[in-house]
Amino acid sequence: MDRSRVLFCLLLVLISAVNISTQPVTVTMLISREKPRTGDAFSLQCRVSGYNLTTDIVTIGKVNPLTRFPTTLASSEGDIAHNSPHLTSSWSTNPTALIMFLNGAMASDMGDYRCTVLRASATLTEETYHLDLLHIPSQTFPVCNSEPSQQVYYEGDIVRFVCFSDLGNPSVNLTWTRSDGGVVPQTTVTNELDSVVTRITAILTLNDDRVSFNCTSRSAEFPDYLEDCLITVLSVIPRRSAIQPPSTPSPTTDNQSSNQVTQCSNCLKQVIVIAVLGILVAIIIGLLSVIVCLCFKVKSLGKTPKEKSPKSQTLDNLDDHQYETRMQNEPYADLQKESMDNATYESV
Repeated sequence: MDRSRVLFCLLLVLISAVNISTQPVTVTMLISREKPRTGDAFSLQCRVSGYNLTTDIVTIGKVNPLTRFPTTLASSEGDIAHNSPHLTSSWSTNPTALIMFLNGAMASDMGDYRCTVLRASATLTEETYHLDLLHIPSQTFPVCNSEPSQQVYYEGDIVRFVCFSDLGNPSVNLTWTRSDGGVVPQTTVTNELDSVVTRITAILTLNDDRVSFNCTSRSAEFPDYLEDCLITVLSVIPRRSAIQPPSTPSPTTDNQSSNQVTQCSNCLKQVIVIAVLGILVAIIIGLLSVIVCLCFKVKSLGKTPKEKSPKSQTLDNLDDHQYETRMQNEPYADLQKESMDNATYESV
């Protein structure tokens, strides 16, 4: 009688084992907190039904986005070594589940997590859960710049102001304002890779002189989040009186620079030609002056001096004392006659 009871019990155990082994194994992944944020503490659960404690192994791993294979972070067999100290795990029997805890979740924790049930190294079933964390961009964003970037602009210059930031989750909203309260030109917003970019194109006027353009980043899920960056137009001057400001290299500015160099070289050539012509004219005028002087000199040298009478020469050779003595000793008439004779002689 006792032997038959024992056999009956063994039969029930075998039937139960067969039923358990033939039950389908299913997994369900659950998260303990809805819309978790970076910095929150929560858990991921991999609940299993039809699990065989003696033959099955349950794991949770993060899927590599490139290879699409998971890196195991938690296992029903015990702790797994990994480089994420804020991740811990435990095995629960009621309900049957492998639980992975995230203490202070980070943006790098976002991604796909896969729960896998293995039996004899073969995959019985698996399920993937995408973990998304609400977060704001890092404090280094937003970032502003201008194209072209320079300190002095012409009136009428076309300038593009650019503001970009990490997307965040949800994506942040970037808006432009002016320091003088003026109207901001039409903006364009695009999502590029993991960034959001907003641009405005402005035709500068004198009213933009010393005006700041401010880009502000806000998030609908984080009311306290507010970051901004600033662009200051240092100077806008009239084009007619402006000195060409330095600008960033571009094909257009390169052509303008080459044209300016060509114009300057042409101006320099003209100045040199004018200077040479001036020197030649001065030399010609100097030569003409010398020739005229030489002509007058030759003409004066060509005249023959008239010969004087002996008496006239005698009178000319007398000094003042001798002349006075002769005037006293000789009659005035003789001197007058002698003078007349000299005059007659010279006329002849």
